[in-house]
Amino acid sequence: AFASRLMQGGNAEIVGIASQSCKDPPFNTGYILVPRDPKDFAFAPVPPYRLILVTASVALLLFASGYLWLQRRNAVRHAHKLTLLTQSLQRSEEALRQSEERFRKAFEDGPMGIALGSPDWRILKANRALCRMLGYSEQELVGRRFVDITHPDDTDRTMELAGQLFAGEVSGYQLEKRYITKDQHVC
Repeated sequence: AFASRLMQGGNAEIVGIASQSCKDPPFNTGYILVPRDPKDFAFAPVPPYRLILVTASVALLLFASGYLWLQRRNAVRHAHKLTLLTQSLQRSEEALRQSEERFRKAFEDGPMGIALGSPDWRILKANRALCRMLGYSEQELVGRRFVDITHPDDTDRTMELAGQLFAGEVSGYQLEKRYITKDQHVC
């Protein structure tokens, strides 16, 4: 067609009616070319920029919507898992609290004398039964060494077993031994 020949820079034959024109625009040559056949001026169609822009915008919105939907779904899943973990932790903490409470009651109210000790054989805590048995208050016993209240004849065996306990060689021991009370009696 005429337009493609014109664009390629080749010779083009224009056939039409030339007439003088006084119409705008200002770059008017004074002549209007009226083609004999409208196909002579069939230029390539202008790309549909608006359609391309709308299509790209819709595609971008769909992609962003999909991405945000996936992020929300993942966030909901993580929130659900976090809720389950939190509930599990709360149940575990409550079970631990109840267990500690049972141990505390068994320790404090038990009929046998019980003391908790440190690796250097000092008393950290003593129950009421031990305090009654030895005639000391808990404050008087805390900080004392076990050997201070153990009968001298039982000290070596006590120290040997306590050393094994604190070294992790045994998980506990049972030993009948004698104690020295506050008023220096043997019990």
